[in-house]
Amino acid sequence: MQAAAFLGDVTVPLSMIVTGSLLANAGPRGAWNPRVMISAAVRLIVAPVALMLALWLGERVGLQMAASTRTILVIISAMPVAVTCSVVVEKYGGDVPLVSRAILVSTLASVVTVPAMIWLMGVFGF
Repeated sequence: MQAAAFLGDVTVPLSMIVTGSLLANAGPRGAWNPRVMISAAVRLIVAPVALMLALWLGERVGLQMAASTRTILVIISAMPVAVTCSVVVEKYGGDVPLVSRAILVSTLASVVTVPAMIWLMGVFGF
């Protein structure tokens, strides 16, 4: 059990090291290309807004959910691209520079978008 717990504890730090090294090889210069910006916008803005709309509609048809649960769901949907996906993309031969840059851009942008989504939830009474 301790070995499994240790393995679980090192997964995210190792993913961050791998992503950092991949980004160092790819360079941040192409981070602001349209594909990266669109993926970050979808992940950080479109997904949480769509979820808020779905939760609002669900509430209108009788879906009962605690306010804290709705808040947690929206905040999780507004989080940046997972660092661990770079490891999977590298393993299966995907576009590693694109994923590394998407992680960089979405993480930087989430400093603004996550508080904005929390504010938006407050405005609409979530």
